[in-house]
Amino acid sequence: MVHSITHHGRRLAHDRTGAIAPIFGVVASVVMVSAGFAIDYGRAVAARADLQGALDVAALAAAKALSTGTTDTTTLTKLARDMFDANVRTALTAPVAGSDFTLAADAKTKTVTLAVSARMPTAFMGLVAIDQLDIGAQSSSVVDGTKFEIAMMLDATGSMGDKPKGGSVAKLTSLKSAAADFVNTMLPAGGGTKDIVRIGLVPFAASVNAGGYAATVTGGKSAACVTERYDAAGQIDASDASGAVSPVGTAASAACPSLAVRPMTNDAATLLADIAALKASGTTAGHLGTIWARYLLSSKWSDVWTGAAASATGTKGVKKVAILMTDGLYNTSYSPKGKMTQVEPNAVSTGAALAACQAMDKETTVVYTIGFDLSGASGGWAKTLLQDCASTITDPNGKTRKAFYDVADDAALKAAYQDIAAQLLRIRVSS
Repeated sequence: MVHSITHHGRRLAHDRTGAIAPIFGVVASVVMVSAGFAIDYGRAVAARADLQGALDVAALAAAKALSTGTTDTTTLTKLARDMFDANVRTALTAPVAGSDFTLAADAKTKTVTLAVSARMPTAFMGLVAIDQLDIGAQSSSVVDGTKFEIAMMLDATGSMGDKPKGGSVAKLTSLKSAAADFVNTMLPAGGGTKDIVRIGLVPFAASVNAGGYAATVTGGKSAACVTERYDAAGQIDASDASGAVSPVGTAASAACPSLAVRPMTNDAATLLADIAALKASGTTAGHLGTIWARYLLSSKWSDVWTGAAASATGTKGVKKVAILMTDGLYNTSYSPKGKMTQVEPNAVSTGAALAACQAMDKETTVVYTIGFDLSGASGGWAKTLLQDCASTITDPNGKTRKAFYDVADDAALKAAYQDIAAQLLRIRVSS
């Protein structure tokens, strides 16, 4: 069938008779116009997603102000509009001409409802007199007391210094931009979310840099680099801070990420500085990143994460979230004596990562996973692990799905992080 279509297509393309040439030209024009329509439509969908994300942040900020006594509609509208303008990112995907912005506030229920409509100039639909597309979004928010603790596992391995297949930007550059956008969305300047959102960072490569916490968790064996923490039964520990220590072999020390773990904080500037300082080096011990993401969210680690960095005890009123990002299969692990094993697939690394994900699921932590530029056999194995690690979530349309994002390029990575931010913000919005 395919051969037949191809054969006839070639005949049409090379036919020089007077009847066929005009027909072929008309068909080609229709195909080109259809492709142009698809491009414009895709830009409109992306622009609407940008509007929705910015509107959710603005609604949350206005609802926060309403809950603390600001009831004047003009004041709330200005606050919400300023927040929307500061966070809208439509310029990244499509230029959007002026927008209409409305607010309705219910002081009794402490609910704010926002709506925005805008017009996006088309690039191709103008051929049929459609010069712009109308796009819009709506968001209703009520401050319900829910708080967020978010642990972001960031791949800082050597392969992150490479460009994805067909891409023009190094993967680490894309990660820095996407992660920074996420932080700015969840902790917007002046957005009033500092009392409800805290974020921690876990850069990983062949090991994890525990910084000033290393001595405590390695029994004084390391001042920075940490690997597996084996318990008395010889199992990799993924729970309590006491009793298990990391062996820290010399190979691990040589491959220690330059950036240390950042426990929970609501200081956006600190988080952004950390993200900007990420460097690519080393192999992939993804289970260590996964386990340490769990540590950041564990109240059992209160003897390590003290004061403002400590995780909340229990999950009542707190939404705990882990975002696990990697560009490859987990291939590095260490024995109880610190001997490195590097092989694909690495059963120790993948098994320990999955066990940590399953433990977080039992602890009601929502696990999002992002696979970046995964291809070939090892990429297929990595996708399976990330899918198994991801929690099952319900999207705004009521459909359940795995919280796994398989992304291939810079734009898709940014979209994944922004979709996660939107999912989290909508936990707090009523529609």
